Order: sequence, then C-alpha cells, then structure tokens
Amino acid sequence: MLWRGLEYLKVPQWRLAFEAADVIFGIDVATGQKFLVFGRAALATSEGTEATDPLRVLQVSIDSISEDLEMLTAACEIYRGRHDYEAEP
Repeated sequence: MLWRGLEYLKVPQWRLAFEAADVIFGIDVATGQKFLVFGRAALATSEGTEATDPLRVLQVSIDSISEDLEMLTAACEIYRGRHDYEAEP
C-alpha cells in the first residue's frame, strides 16, 4: 500500500496494523530501497535468538520525492512515541 499520509491512520484496520507492528520499514517505490523507520530495539532483541513469537513487520511503500517519509516518521512519533529512521550520510 502506498503511504498517503496520516489519513490512513483513520482507517481502523490500518491503524491497528501500524500500532501493533514491532517493526516498520519504508520502501521507496522508485528505487526499491528498504529502510528501518521503527523497531530498532525489537530487531536487536530478536537477532540471533529463536523467537517464540515472530516479529510483526509492517512495510510501507513511500514516494521519496514527496513528503511521505516525513509524514511516516511523524506518524511514528505521534502514535508510537518515536521513530528510528536515520538518514544515510
């Protein structure tokens, strides 16, 4: 699903998936590049261990030439308390 900003969080199923996800990745629709937006701690905790419950991962397609990434990180801050996105140098 292509991210279209905060209006998606008004849809109950989408908001539930967003709030329940352990990890949220953004995927640039132009390049296919995948990057972490939320859940660095969950990934670190699960790395190298056999988790009894698999991580709930949400992948959000964004358009990198728009404000999608800024809106997605803002949504993480609002609804999840923070974001873990770090721009590449």
